[in-house]
Amino acid sequence: MELELQYTELSCCEAGESVTLTQEETLEAAIPEYCPEVTRIVDAVGQLCLREYTSRQISGSVLVTVLYTSEESPGLRSLTLPVPFLTQADDKRLIGCDTVCMAGRLLLTEARAVTGRKLYLRVMPELTLTGYTCRRHRICTGVGEEPTLRLHRQEQSLTLLTSVTQRQSSVTQELQPQDWGEPPEELLAQRICPRITGSQPVGSRLLAKGEARICLLYRTQDGSLHTWEDTLPFSCLLDGLTVPEEAQVTVTGSCGTARLIRSDGAAAIGVELTLSLLVRTYETVTVAPVTDLYSTRWDTALQRQSLTLTETWPPETVQPEVHQELESRPFLYVTAADCGAVTTGQEGDHTTLRTPLRLRLLYLDESGAPVTAERTDEAAAPVPGDVTTARAACLSPSLRPSGTGLELTVPVELTVERSRRCTWDAITAAELTEPEPGRRPSLVLCRPKKGESLWELAKRYRTDEQAICAANGLEQETPLPSGLLLIPRVR
Repeated sequence: MELELQYTELSCCEAGESVTLTQEETLEAAIPEYCPEVTRIVDAVGQLCLREYTSRQISGSVLVTVLYTSEESPGLRSLTLPVPFLTQADDKRLIGCDTVCMAGRLLLTEARAVTGRKLYLRVMPELTLTGYTCRRHRICTGVGEEPTLRLHRQEQSLTLLTSVTQRQSSVTQELQPQDWGEPPEELLAQRICPRITGSQPVGSRLLAKGEARICLLYRTQDGSLHTWEDTLPFSCLLDGLTVPEEAQVTVTGSCGTARLIRSDGAAAIGVELTLSLLVRTYETVTVAPVTDLYSTRWDTALQRQSLTLTETWPPETVQPEVHQELESRPFLYVTAADCGAVTTGQEGDHTTLRTPLRLRLLYLDESGAPVTAERTDEAAAPVPGDVTTARAACLSPSLRPSGTGLELTVPVELTVERSRRCTWDAITAAELTEPEPGRRPSLVLCRPKKGESLWELAKRYRTDEQAICAANGLEQETPLPSGLLLIPRVR
């Protein structure tokens, strides 16, 4: 007769191999009439803005802020231009995925003056696509009522990624700075570093809360340069998401702009921030799959199939800091802080993460002219155990006086993700048949085979483990002795 198997169903999302695409885009753009002509380009800073992934295409743009000087007007000037792009992403590794999540970084941002009224822009975004497939696994965890059956279970706790969603959300807020010092004439550049601090489900929506560190570079009416920093708290509602309390929300991309608002002699700041948010939910379940079974009376025939399930843990972060000593200068501003790809190295029982760091600094030379310099460094941090994937992001740099000059501190957020594949031979069918006629001995003396377990010995003689232990004075969890054992028959 065929046994009725009882199943537990597990659902999880499994990440496929990431696809990395690199594309170069160029653009010749005329300078608007309200801007003075370009005499010398000081720096070009880019922001990557990813819009959507549809029909195997990624659309987006790079906002390029060009800092320059002009003979027509004193002081540093600024101009921001978008460079749109459309990237084909028809990689076969993404076919059949239920969700495709995208992230990216800029490898290159360049600006060159063709004429005083025309700019040549060149950008190179690197885009990373990760496809997730939702799978349902049926695991045999029990059988129908049959008193002669003996079951072997292997209880284990699994952490599963149960859902993945990527959403875009926009935040618009207005700030009223009280400590401008000198009132700004023009905002020249900004750095905005957002992060999520918590989330809370509200019905069928998810409320994500966070804060953005804002650092502005501005010019006053007399042409002098100044900076202003503050932290902007924000919140955004994501519709159509029913998730548990412990949902993990992370920022995978952001694009922000700041503009000057003048009213009644005061200067305010309007901030627009577009966030790409990755929402993931995890569940820890305890299952006890039946890995083997037999009957003390019947012959047992089992059908098995290899079952593979991916266990995925929530991401972990570490924040090493990079410190550099700089010469004391009357003015200094970090226009860009970028991280490269993360490399991993196994060292004993931990893994060391390393990422290159590239900084661009704006300062005034001896003549008072604005110039930029580039510095490189490396951030490193150890983490316990093995690492599946890792990524890095620069947080907001800070400057403070030191004994000999200025100390530049750049915090780097390293995000670590871990997963492992669990594989076992799952029972898919079991059939009991009448044994061949013949007399079975009521008592057997045998010597266990080398490496044989108590379960295997009991199955070989169609008895049970408790009976063998009782007859030989054994503990069930201890290895079998090498001598003869008494094997009683179960009636």
